[in-house]
Amino acid sequence: MSVSTAVQVTPALTTVLELLRGNRLALVDGCVARILETLPKYSLLDPSRLRASAEGFVDEVLAVDSQQGGGLMTRIIKVSQDRVAQGFSLSDYLRALLVFLPVARGVMRAGGSDQAPVLAQGFTELEGYVHGWAAAAADVWSESAARSLEAKNAELNRLNQRLVAHDRALSSEVAEVNRALAGANEFNRRVIDSLTSGLLVVEGPPHRRVSMYTNRLEQIAGKPAEEVLGRPVAEA
Repeated sequence: MSVSTAVQVTPALTTVLELLRGNRLALVDGCVARILETLPKYSLLDPSRLRASAEGFVDEVLAVDSQQGGGLMTRIIKVSQDRVAQGFSLSDYLRALLVFLPVARGVMRAGGSDQAPVLAQGFTELEGYVHGWAAAAADVWSESAARSLEAKNAELNRLNQRLVAHDRALSSEVAEVNRALAGANEFNRRVIDSLTSGLLVVEGPPHRRVSMYTNRLEQIAGKPAEEVLGRPVAEA
């Protein structure tokens, strides 16, 4: 995504940036503290990485009156991609980005100069640029989230295809086993039916019920299978 971050440098904006550059540490500390205070999810990030991210953004903003190229937008793109991968919502991301404004205003107020006309004008200009960068950041975040979702959907489709293939292979294997078992049972039945003697099969203890009673045994014993099968062998 290509987004212009060009800034029209005015004396008022330069004055505000110079004042804030003189309070860079207070700006960074304030941004980190406010993010952690208002957005608890950011406490899950490594503290050093969170501070480095805040420092990078503050430094890029403070240099907008002199920087060449798209350093700020490059940082926004990188951080957007990181936050998407880390599972942050767009709301959390933008609120973290926009804490710069109240923190910067607080720094100016602490110096007792935020009401000076030139500073008020310069801050209004800076505020407009920050809001514009936030809008661009929202677009970048949305694009990153869409790409991440597409990648996850593609991976889910690949997994589903593998599961379908596995299910087909398993179904084929089960069918083959069932065919083999049916064939074995048919073979056993034929062998048993060919015996000249009768065959009685009894379950193990404790029930010892009759589980098999062949046709030949029906003829020998003179007792039909329906009176024997499933009954305790002593009764049968």
